[in-house]
Amino acid sequence: MNTPFTKFTGNLKYTRPELVTDEFSKDCFQFVAPRFYTGYTEGPQDEKKIENNEYLKKRAAEGGLEYGGEDSELKQRRFAGDSSLSRGAYFGICSEGTEWDHGLVTNEINFYRNPETCGFTIVGDLYDQPVADVYNNGIREKSFIILIDRVDLFLKQYPKYKDRVSNNTPFYSKYPYAVKHSEIDNVIDLRLPATRDWFYKKFVIGDGTYFLKDYRFFRQHKDKPQPESREGQKLVIIIQGYHENIKTTDPLIDSFYKMLPALMHLDHGGFYETRGIGLWMRKNKVNALIFPSARTNVFVQIENGKLIDHWGWNIVDYRGSGDTTIDQFFDWSPWFNRRVFLISDWGMVFQCEVKVV
Repeated sequence: MNTPFTKFTGNLKYTRPELVTDEFSKDCFQFVAPRFYTGYTEGPQDEKKIENNEYLKKRAAEGGLEYGGEDSELKQRRFAGDSSLSRGAYFGICSEGTEWDHGLVTNEINFYRNPETCGFTIVGDLYDQPVADVYNNGIREKSFIILIDRVDLFLKQYPKYKDRVSNNTPFYSKYPYAVKHSEIDNVIDLRLPATRDWFYKKFVIGDGTYFLKDYRFFRQHKDKPQPESREGQKLVIIIQGYHENIKTTDPLIDSFYKMLPALMHLDHGGFYETRGIGLWMRKNKVNALIFPSARTNVFVQIENGKLIDHWGWNIVDYRGSGDTTIDQFFDWSPWFNRRVFLISDWGMVFQCEVKVV
């Protein structure tokens, strides 16, 4: 089964701290989305996690494997494979032939807000004409606009600006971003139907070397690749495959579309499946992966086998990322079914349902 490499040519949207020279703008962004660049960590391990790690270490030893465990303090990013891939590897893809991403990167930033610490803040895009009409005299520009209403919380964190902003008046700040034209070879592009079919067949139970998925499949299909120890491996991660916020029933999936609740999981940094698949990508010298965003609606238009238009797609650029810190990723959990409920950190309930139209 040959890897369906393709070439990406298009405009990529991104924001980086080095693009911003104004300290006030940097602090406003940090106030609203402090973990957008650094990523989320899972926090210290509690007694239950420690006990579970000991159990998995014992099970791994019984199978002749080394269990390194998951470093709970390491940053996880979607399809990164491990914690070594930087935020700078991720971009939003603009619609075909344009510099507009339909709010993709804006939605990514907004998802990192926490109303408990920053109040009712809003991040908008001044390249969006209606937003520019209200806040920039109708002039479109490549900048986000950050609206902060809890000035008291802002001044508590940044008292040095007490003479610049009023304690009772909401204010806004601009935060620039950039768009660049890029051409990348050896890309796995999930916008393409043939690539999605290959992706399903390749990863529904893992590739058998770097990523292994769903123990039920292995019990039912004895002819499929089985876990094995490899000499010189750096680290093996074994996942028990349980998430207390997830309710799911049917573990047997039969298409790429039923993978989407896991691939587009709302957790910061993705979920188990995206880690294992990202590891395979980096181990097999894939230059980039184009995948659907977990933060916005996704659209792709194909006519006569040709990509016509799209929005809601991210790209992760693996070039120059170096080797991974782990060699294998085992995830014994089943894939989610078509409907997934997630309780967020704020107590909000999200529903993800796959619909193909």
